[in-house]
Amino acid sequence: MRYFLILVGAAVVAYLLARGIAAVLADRKARKTQRREIE
Repeated sequence: MRYFLILVGAAVVAYLLARGIAAVLADRKARKTQRREIE
């Protein structure tokens, strides 16, 4: 049971990290497009 909980916890952490990285990358792309529009 412990191993199962560890696997679930690791999966959740990896999922949250992936979402965070994706959000940061999307934010950077959005900022670049906004700068181009302003210029």
